Amino acid sequence: MVKDRTVQEVIDILTGRIRTADELFENSTEDEIIGLRHIQQDAFQSRGEPRFMCFECEIPVFIRGSSEFLNGRKHLRWHFKHFRDALECPYNTGKLSDAETLRRMKYNGAKESAIHKETKALLSKFLSQTPDVSELKVETRITNILNLREWRRLDVQITHRANKVAIEAQVSTEFVSVILDRANFYREHSIHLIWVMRVFSTDSAEQLLTQKDIIHSNNMNVFVLDDEAIQQSEERQELVLHCYYREPEKIRSIITPVWESQLVTLSELQFDHDSQQVYFKDYTSYRELLHAGIIERVKGYFSPYAEQYPQIRPDREQISELVKSTTEITPLMALFAYPDMPLHSAIASLFEHGYSHSAADLDFLREGFKVSKEEKTEAGDLASVFDSLNFASYYIKVQISGQSTHQIVATHGILDSLASLKHQTVLGFSFAKLIQVAHQMFNSRVNYFALFLKATQQYGANRLLENQDKRGLWHRKKQEFNNGLYSQSEKYDPIIKAVFPELFH
Repeated sequence: MVKDRTVQEVIDILTGRIRTADELFENSTEDEIIGLRHIQQDAFQSRGEPRFMCFECEIPVFIRGSSEFLNGRKHLRWHFKHFRDALECPYNTGKLSDAETLRRMKYNGAKESAIHKETKALLSKFLSQTPDVSELKVETRITNILNLREWRRLDVQITHRANKVAIEAQVSTEFVSVILDRANFYREHSIHLIWVMRVFSTDSAEQLLTQKDIIHSNNMNVFVLDDEAIQQSEERQELVLHCYYREPEKIRSIITPVWESQLVTLSELQFDHDSQQVYFKDYTSYRELLHAGIIERVKGYFSPYAEQYPQIRPDREQISELVKSTTEITPLMALFAYPDMPLHSAIASLFEHGYSHSAADLDFLREGFKVSKEEKTEAGDLASVFDSLNFASYYIKVQISGQSTHQIVATHGILDSLASLKHQTVLGFSFAKLIQVAHQMFNSRVNYFALFLKATQQYGANRLLENQDKRGLWHRKKQEFNNGLYSQSEKYDPIIKAVFPELFH
């Protein structure tokens, strides 16, 4: 690996991304580097636009190669060099910018990218044709009336039916703090904010961290100007965006967000004057309605605890206070007394904040298991309570074993699969049948499948699985596993052993 490159980071003007010299040169072939080198050389001779510029001083850079010996062989060492003298560049002076300045510089660099310019031009074009839109301004500046030195430059600003709206093209990937800072700035100035992306995937694994932040800060709504939206905007002669939104769905008393999508116009959107959010579907309100029905059914089974403990909404701050409190009713009991948010999240947060279980918690779990297991077939909502009691038991058993509870979140899929076998009911998943848990285990956790097969024998779940295996798929998967060379992991054995010690005898 090449060390001590002077210019460490550059802005890729085409994409707006920040590239490190090490990452670019070490992960590109020589042919790819030569191609980029020619682009930069053409730009220097005024025959085109540069692809890269120095991150610190924003002067375009060459790609240069110098010979060096490594392991007795000569090879080219690639590096960046400024187009012209840059004596004041922080990379040359050693006076690099502070973290906050770097974030702002990166954001401004991204705004110069080709994709950003194209998105801004498309937004301006379509908004100029959109009904009820007035005062269209591009690259306008908003100054903080309380601090004239603080200002923001908006991509596009409009007024829509008396609502002031800032529309920002979100094309960068690294600048979460700057993006949230802009959202707060607009909110303080009573300006609604719409982030517009060019691409988006509903697959969480493919979503950028920046996109996840925007999803959660905008009521689970995302707006995308993709090819379909551009075509519709051209045909209808007004701005049409592809809105992806999460719809809460109640499955066995567990509220699960499901992605939906629809092409929308500005006239179809809701402008929230309290939060300054703009959305198509109000995820938060609908989710609260679903929870209200669940709460009423579950609360009656735990009313003795509710009578002795004040009503709470167990978010992270309040859980921190609960951990410090001293009362006959423990914080863990209180979560079940008022389950006004997903209990799994509340339980995980409670223990993450350092909560240690008490003897009263053990008694509570024993009684809770008894009640919820006996009644859950008659009152469907209690299935989720039984599920959450089981989840809480993971933390307590791991604490008793002396292990750290930090790995429970990473292993709860395995733990839920084994618990489902043990209780012969689906726990921790939205599946309807146990056989679906078995298929999921083979497909996603085959490195623990041998332990899962042992658990089917240990807990007597074989017959139930075979009865549900209508197409013989489970039988074929077991044969495939037994005939294959699937390596098995022991990484999480200490955690699993703490919860299911009987599987390790």
